[in-house]
Amino acid sequence: MSLAAPPAVEIVGHRGASWDAPENTVASVKLAWEQKADAAEFDVYLSKDGKIVVLHDKTLKRTAGIDKAVTELTADELTKMEVGRWKGERFAGERLPMLEDVLATVPAGKRVFIEVKCGPEIVPELDRVLKAGKLTPEQTAIIAFSSDVIAAAKKVRPDLKAYWVVGIAPKKGKNGQPDTPAPKASELIATAKRIAADGLDLSATPEILTAEYAKAIHDAGLPLLVWTVNDVSLARKMLERGAVAITTDRPAWLRARLADDPNDLRVMSYNIRYSAAKDGINAWDNRKEFLFERIADFDPDLLGTQETLANQRDFLAKKLTGYAGLWAGRDDGKEKGEMMALWWRTERFEKLAGGHFWLSETPDKPGSKSWDSSLPRMATWVKLKDKKAPDAAPVFFVNTHFDHMGKVARVESAKVIRRKIAELGAGCRVVLTGDFNSGDGSEPYKIVFGEFDGKPTPLTDTFRIAHPTPTKEEGTSNGFDATRTTGARIDWIGCTKEWETRSAGIDRAARNGRTPSDHYAIFAVLKPKK
Repeated sequence: MSLAAPPAVEIVGHRGASWDAPENTVASVKLAWEQKADAAEFDVYLSKDGKIVVLHDKTLKRTAGIDKAVTELTADELTKMEVGRWKGERFAGERLPMLEDVLATVPAGKRVFIEVKCGPEIVPELDRVLKAGKLTPEQTAIIAFSSDVIAAAKKVRPDLKAYWVVGIAPKKGKNGQPDTPAPKASELIATAKRIAADGLDLSATPEILTAEYAKAIHDAGLPLLVWTVNDVSLARKMLERGAVAITTDRPAWLRARLADDPNDLRVMSYNIRYSAAKDGINAWDNRKEFLFERIADFDPDLLGTQETLANQRDFLAKKLTGYAGLWAGRDDGKEKGEMMALWWRTERFEKLAGGHFWLSETPDKPGSKSWDSSLPRMATWVKLKDKKAPDAAPVFFVNTHFDHMGKVARVESAKVIRRKIAELGAGCRVVLTGDFNSGDGSEPYKIVFGEFDGKPTPLTDTFRIAHPTPTKEEGTSNGFDATRTTGARIDWIGCTKEWETRSAGIDRAARNGRTPSDHYAIFAVLKPKK
């Protein structure tokens, strides 16, 4: 939910909109314009016959599957190369473009950042192509890691902006220790002045690009641009340090996220379907990247996943950079069985305590089950300090999964949840996520969100707050079929009165009619009440 206009900053699509489309293709650059990017960045090389083609790598191996250097092939040979399929079958047939092909897509009022990946020998041909095209000098910028390229470009085309690109993170040696130290701001400024660069385009490395470092660049009269930023927290840091342009793989997403209130709490719950299931075309390995994309697109501060087996936990742990997690297998309290995994953003939260309990008559006994439960069922919880509100009550985050067969077990599990929240979450701001295998208005629902043991519930149903009038299109279980949107809403996110529900919903994303899991992810955006 956008609350204000995004900050005044130029959003530059990295290699187009390369999060969603194959990098450095016409499709990717066109998508960047559709995503309202202010500019698009792409990479160029000279072909064997001296023409300019759009490609990042020296060879075609990664994007075209051919282990040949760009310089070994003519432009005619290169533009016959298929470079889209690696990103997905929907991009099959996308060809490697010439510079002219990409320039022809640029709308009025937008500009391009042409990153030269070879040497100054490209400058005469680059000048010819640009003069033959429709873009004005104000729409055209040249960037390069090579200071010689920038110097040559400014000599031939002083009317064009040219920015020197520098990776400022210290380079690590074989032992993992810094081998090449980060450049000093004074060194970068001196070189930029010598080559007549119009600004510095630096890697967004916050531990190096400090406020003091950035101030030195600003004081030297050099605009500061940064790359490649796909994290809203990092983007905000760069804006605080005076960046005038941010290069990102996700232009529309980043612009929208920058408009959000940074104090809001973004919560997601996702039954990811256990990987051992014999799901054929919907097997875990065929859908895991799409599933992660849905998580990354929402960008949760808190994430609860259900049916998470150890290999799925490992996949997510590797992909969810900037998060910490807590989990245990439901069968033994260790690694065996499905996990009700919790994830939290480490930049925002500090763990104070955490643990697990089972939905049984002996909740402290790992692997225990009671009543008519078909399997051991459990919950995992963590108590967190919110660094954005260090004086506020801790956040008690709990994630669970009720039995799919035992009707009595689901009712009794709801009672366990209520008791444990009262016991473990006392004095905390509570967030509850899970697959409850129970619909809106069911007995478990009434226990969680209604009166129990003569006490009113502390929890509210975020979805129902955001959507007060029930409809038929609220189903959250889909069997991998994107057309299934009706049925019971069995996945819930609850919160206590300390939160105001700004928005809540169900992620209906699908590709070719198939979904990333047999449940839809659900989400809520919560505002802390003062």
